[in-house]
Amino acid sequence: MGGRSGAGEILALYLGELDELGRRARLQLADAGERGDVYVATSISTALSNLAWLAAGDIDSARRHALEGERRWTRRGFHLQHYWGLLSSAHADLYVGDAAAALKLIRARWPALQASLLMRVQVVACEALHLRARACLAAGELGAAAHDAGALDALDAAHAPALAALVHAGLAARKGDFARASATLAAAAPRLDGVGMALHARAADHARGVLTGQSALSDRASSWMRAHGVAEPAALTALLIPGCGLA
Repeated sequence: MGGRSGAGEILALYLGELDELGRRARLQLADAGERGDVYVATSISTALSNLAWLAAGDIDSARRHALEGERRWTRRGFHLQHYWGLLSSAHADLYVGDAAAALKLIRARWPALQASLLMRVQVVACEALHLRARACLAAGELGAAAHDAGALDALDAAHAPALAALVHAGLAARKGDFARASATLAAAAPRLDGVGMALHARAADHARGVLTGQSALSDRASSWMRAHGVAEPAALTALLIPGCGLA
């Protein structure tokens, strides 16, 4: 990770290459351990690559690596590694359905995240707002989720409105407007594919198939996700798009 491979890890995740992401993570962790490279070991353990363990259904490893990564890093200040630790731990909470724990953690660390100025980095702002919106949505705090979706829509990033659309779909489903949720997901999928976020696009297809009873659509999305290292497509879809009745 870090400056040498961070972009590659992000790209692999968004493209849905979670099996490859997990393979890289294991190799890089082993290499970092042999060399005593705390920076790389911490970054791999806590960054987006941590999601590969969740996708494989290995929740214990995802949590363990996140905790080990944070313990290795300094407690002074709030660095990118602290943000990644927040992201990984909140993802694990959301994956197992503990939205309250995820939201509590996010809100506890949000002031430090803002004070660090990391939110001025476009990719961090998108990820962090999408994370908090998903946690709020999963916890039933629809007003707060809508607020963060609006903030995402306002960001000058090609993928931000596409991520916001997933939140809007979840909000519509939570309110019982399944037709609107389905239409929003249908429009979001090609936009997500257009910005290289195939994993999120297939999650949108899976959610839409479930909402509309189109089993062929959800089955195709599930098959694609399993072929790319996702053990439980419904669980990962619920992590990425809460509120659509998947978990």
